[in-house]
Amino acid sequence: MAAYAAVPAYAQAVRGSTSEGRIVYPPSFFAAGRPDTAYDMVLLLPAFTFDPGGEARGYEASAGNVLIDGQRPSTKFDSLTDILKRIPASSVARVEVIRGGAQGIDMQGRTIVANVVRASTVTSIVSTSAVLLTKDGRFGPSTKLDASRSKGESRLEGSINIFDHQGGAGGTATKVRRSATGALVSDADVRFVNPAKAVKGSGQAAFPEWGGLLRLKTSFVVGSNLTVERDAVTDALGFHHDVFSSEFSTKQGELSADFKRQLSPNLGLGLVALQNIEKSRNADHANQAGVLTDADENDLAGESILRGELSWDAAKRLSAEFSAEAAYNFLNGTSNLIVDGTPVPLPSANVRVAERRAELSAQANWKPSDKLLVEVGSRFELSRLTVSGDERNAVSFKFPKPRLFAAWSPGKKDQLRLRIERAVGQLDFGEFVTSSSLEQGVVNAGNEKLVPDRDWVFEGAWEHHLLGDGAIVLTLTHFLLNDVIDEVPIDGFSAPGNIGSGTRNQAELNVNLPLDRLGLSHARLQADGIWRRSRVTDPTTGKVRHISNEQPFSGTLTLTQDIPRLRSTWRIDATSTNHFDIFRIDEIQRFRVGATVNVSWEYKPKPDLSLLVQVQNITNNNSKRERLIFTGLRSNGSIAFIDIRDVRAGPALYLRIRKTL
Repeated sequence: MAAYAAVPAYAQAVRGSTSEGRIVYPPSFFAAGRPDTAYDMVLLLPAFTFDPGGEARGYEASAGNVLIDGQRPSTKFDSLTDILKRIPASSVARVEVIRGGAQGIDMQGRTIVANVVRASTVTSIVSTSAVLLTKDGRFGPSTKLDASRSKGESRLEGSINIFDHQGGAGGTATKVRRSATGALVSDADVRFVNPAKAVKGSGQAAFPEWGGLLRLKTSFVVGSNLTVERDAVTDALGFHHDVFSSEFSTKQGELSADFKRQLSPNLGLGLVALQNIEKSRNADHANQAGVLTDADENDLAGESILRGELSWDAAKRLSAEFSAEAAYNFLNGTSNLIVDGTPVPLPSANVRVAERRAELSAQANWKPSDKLLVEVGSRFELSRLTVSGDERNAVSFKFPKPRLFAAWSPGKKDQLRLRIERAVGQLDFGEFVTSSSLEQGVVNAGNEKLVPDRDWVFEGAWEHHLLGDGAIVLTLTHFLLNDVIDEVPIDGFSAPGNIGSGTRNQAELNVNLPLDRLGLSHARLQADGIWRRSRVTDPTTGKVRHISNEQPFSGTLTLTQDIPRLRSTWRIDATSTNHFDIFRIDEIQRFRVGATVNVSWEYKPKPDLSLLVQVQNITNNNSKRERLIFTGLRSNGSIAFIDIRDVRAGPALYLRIRKTL
């Protein structure tokens, strides 16, 4: 499990011109904390919350909020977190925080981005080895080697990572089933392990070509994740053992190329081509009192993207961006369920999903003064989604996606931001194919009639700097939701489906403060919290409720102190208790996860060597799942059973050594 680098007491940042929309942080700003990687440096930025991006509709929308040398990494498989962790801090010339926009920077639709600018001439080889030791004796080693060489615009990079994690969801648990009257139906003591093994590799080459910069990138992942659960059960059959196993295996690969060229002093061209493919399998097996059950799911998925971008600096305070994108996504999925040697018919068990999408985009950026920025633009999508196999469906979409953004800085310490945007969600093609969970004893039907959810987003933010390099950011967001994806009935099974309109209100608070004035020298406090409230109409009961899988609150708190005389930094990371519910058509699942606290100490005897010791989950938090299982649809209001599973993974010890060769 990854561990975070420590946060130092900061030196005063060197700030760029306000008119440029940038705040520049040189290496000296981060020096007290001795960060290992660019990822560590990004985490230290005041008033900036790292977002790695993820699965989203379109290439631009899936980007994270960190650029590297002014460009977004041309990948959708290789995570932004991993990319930043491969960049040694010693090779970073500066980190810029850009609010609202700046000349030569593609904001990727974000209101704030960080830009990691690397030194032009660097050669580095970094070796990292780590091990995770759990309370019950499990052992998870990992090793990684990163190499890079750059001279001017030319750059070669390579990385290989091998790990065998034995932590994760392993641990002990209790499982109890009671009737609606509270009578004990079954009781079980549970032990389970969750080993994960993988090999991850990536390589990139960048070099001047055709009057611009050409970058070629490749990455791959080969891995598996196995969960084995052994239940010692006492029920109406007496005492017996139930065994469940679930193994997920995957092979992923990606190739991409992008090209940037300045056609004239005011006109820039960008081209991107990307192809990825993934083959995966999920094999479940169960032995319950001698009854053997097998469930098998196989998927082949891929994505192809071609994109062109044109940027135009029309005047000193006026610029425009235009883009055109074509994409093709597909998934071939099969699933089967066999109980005691007899196949069970499943809906949507053999399905092919394909989507063809074209999108045009135009955006204007205007800075009438150094204090005000206005962005106006829109994307327009034409797409067609087809489903074939056991179920058939074909539907075409036209999605306009207008966007308005404004940022006003009334003084040096404050900025107010406003965003209004139409957003369209990305469909999970796996939800078109039926799947099974043997441990829960449920079938999740596929739904060939799924359509993307669409939201109107209204957002306001206030950023205030204080105590030198401290900052507070408050963001309030209101969502008008259309075609919300939740749980609906399909052929008697619960399935993902569109349930109509709804609303969501969200408040986010980010605090980053130095503690020197409170008597804690070289110490810093970081706190982030998000509050969410949503309202939708339940398709089963007709009553108003919140959206499935939504956490009402999630938060983190980090306290760090640098001790220069010991060349060390200690850190405490705390994650809040969180809970969420899933509203299936015939049951309600309630998940509760206790607060987690990690404590770490990092020692750097030399600039090229770091040692980290981290005690994880010292609170021995529990993860509780409660299932209210109904006799039929939840609208009947009759509960048949209540299942409670309470898991404790236990504390773990993480050790890491990192050496620059």
